[in-house]
Amino acid sequence: MQPKKEVIFQPPRKRVKVQVETSILEAARLADVDLTSICGGKGECGKCKVIVENTDAISSMTNEEKKHLTSAELSRYPETVNTLEKLKKHLN
Repeated sequence: MQPKKEVIFQPPRKRVKVQVETSILEAARLADVDLTSICGGKGECGKCKVIVENTDAISSMTNEEKKHLTSAELSRYPETVNTLEKLKKHLN
């Protein structure tokens, strides 16, 4: 069984423990946090963006995913990411 990682959504101060390799979007769904995802998590619309405090906890964004970020968001990367990124395995 894979280790689980805790994801905290602020606001609404909801927490969920999920398997590593779980996307941020799926973690949000499991925590009952409503994030806009018009394309249903396929990576096509670019609406499901979040700010990540612990950027070491997520995988790198692909060039395809980066194309959905504005220049201002790219200047803040990796803090601003889309929610398809996965949680990394190596963190405690």
